[in-house]
Amino acid sequence: MKNNPNQTFKKKEEFRKPFPIKKSPPVGGSYDNYSPGPSRTVPKFPCSRTEGRKPIQCYGCGTPGFIKSRCPTCKRANEKETAVNFTGASHTIAGEKLFKFLQEHDIIFANKIISFMMADGIRQTITALSAVVNLYIEGKVIPTEFLVLPEAKGNKTLLGRDFLNAAGIVLDVQGGKWYFSENPR
Repeated sequence: MKNNPNQTFKKKEEFRKPFPIKKSPPVGGSYDNYSPGPSRTVPKFPCSRTEGRKPIQCYGCGTPGFIKSRCPTCKRANEKETAVNFTGASHTIAGEKLFKFLQEHDIIFANKIISFMMADGIRQTITALSAVVNLYIEGKVIPTEFLVLPEAKGNKTLLGRDFLNAAGIVLDVQGGKWYFSENPR
C-alpha cells in the first residue's frame, strides 16, 4: 500500500478523549440533589423466561440460591482426597483429609519415629503416626503403611516408592499412565 503524503493521521491521544456530558435539567426544573452521571440502579421488569419459575435451589441438598456445582454444602460433603505420586518419596504419606477420613473409620494409628530427608535436603527425625491400611485397586488388595506428619496442615496424600513396589505398579511418565508389572500394556 502506498503512503499518501496528503493523508493525515490522528494521534492516539485524540481517540481517547471522553465524550462531552450534556447537562439537561431534571424533570421538575430544579438542579437540587441532581447528579448528571448515569443511574446505578436499573429497574427490574418481569422477564418471560423467569416468570412462574421456582426459586433456584441446589438439587443435591436443597440449599436455596445455589446450583449444585456451586453449592457450599455439597462441595464440602463431596470433597475427594487425591493422591499424588512423587517418585522421589520413599514413604507413603496420608494427607490431612485422608487422615481425618481414616480416623472417622476407626483406623488406629501408632507412634513411629522416622528419619527422612526433605525436598530441601535437610534430614529430620520426627515422631509420626503410622497405620497399615488395605488399598483396593483394580481388584488387587495392597496393604499400605501410611505415615501422618503431625505438623503438616492441608497436605495432600503422597504415594511413595514403598506403595509402588508393594503394588507392583510401573509408571509410564511420558505417556501419563500406569500399569501392574504382571500385565504390561
